[in-house]
Amino acid sequence: FSDNQVSYKFYAPYNAYGYRNYVFDYETAFGRPYEVEIQNGGRILYAFNEYVGTDGGYVLCSATRDISGDIELKDNTLLICDYAFNECSNKYKIKNYDDIINIGERSFASSGIDGKYDFESLTYIRTNAFSGCKNLTELEFGQSFYMCYANIVSDCPNLKKLIIKSPMVPSLSNLDAGKPYSFGENVGTNCGGFKIELKGAADADEYIDKWKYAFVGKDSFYDYGTLTQEEDIAAQNLVRALFGMTLLEYNAPSE
Repeated sequence: FSDNQVSYKFYAPYNAYGYRNYVFDYETAFGRPYEVEIQNGGRILYAFNEYVGTDGGYVLCSATRDISGDIELKDNTLLICDYAFNECSNKYKIKNYDDIINIGERSFASSGIDGKYDFESLTYIRTNAFSGCKNLTELEFGQSFYMCYANIVSDCPNLKKLIIKSPMVPSLSNLDAGKPYSFGENVGTNCGGFKIELKGAADADEYIDKWKYAFVGKDSFYDYGTLTQEEDIAAQNLVRALFGMTLLEYNAPSE
């Protein structure tokens, strides 16, 4: 169905195949069609899913790789699906993204997304979500942010700052158990001076106390209190360096 050649609505067979991976991962609510919107010469695929958010909302499933310029998301877009903008290499900006609560795996990876973004409603972000984004300069996550998978900003040479405002310390999840957590390879002074800035009620001491375990490949719940004093200080310093804080010194006890 064509609506003035601006959007298209259609139904897809259950378990449809033959399309790019992840395109139909989210089924539409019963009786609701998928929708395609034309954006600056490209197209974006949406599904309305009744289980996303409190009362349901739109899932941005996929975008064609020729999108560019300003991309206006549909109202009530709550989730960016895995690989949605992956390898969309033209420079572009997303608009009207204030409602987004989840960002999927590699959803913006190796794409031309440009500038700075304040994801105020974000709760959850998956592995490599923004990896390889050369034009990304700043990210901000709001007070509801609680889960962060690894390597979300790997190889982002122009990213200067990640701002986090959550008073509840977000969990850091690594898919490889026992492997030290990282926001991304080359994050730090080798990646344009990237640092993390805490705002509002976010407390640095609480973040350090919880995150230090993940940065040495341990679980903050199961391994709480298991670090030696030397290991503890080394782990704290890994987090303190990201916050731009003075590093601690370890003084071995005298015999």
